[in-house]
Amino acid sequence: MGQRLWEAFHQHSEQFASQYAALSQWIDDHHPVDVEALDQQLQGQPLHDVMMNIIRGWYLGVVDNSHHAQVLSYQNALMYQVPRDGMVIPTYAHNGPDYWTAEPPPVDRLLTF
Repeated sequence: MGQRLWEAFHQHSEQFASQYAALSQWIDDHHPVDVEALDQQLQGQPLHDVMMNIIRGWYLGVVDNSHHAQVLSYQNALMYQVPRDGMVIPTYAHNGPDYWTAEPPPVDRLLTF
């Protein structure tokens, strides 16, 4: 997923490589303790948008907010990883993507009437 996002960011913006390098350098220079601290420290700076675009890409699985955005990840997008143990990923397949690859439940778990 990381490789796909990396390539999509480069295709979507010619400035991404230099923006990413600047963000990486800023992080190396300032050593924020976590992403929340980084968010607070970058408020109002152009690098904040770069950081948010990268986070949005990992979280949503897209790098473009347009109507025709290319989906780079759906099932593995971070927005579905945290609630994964209690929520089915929204899909037309009610048991989630690729549900047919799992073993069916044993017969003794079927309802009796």
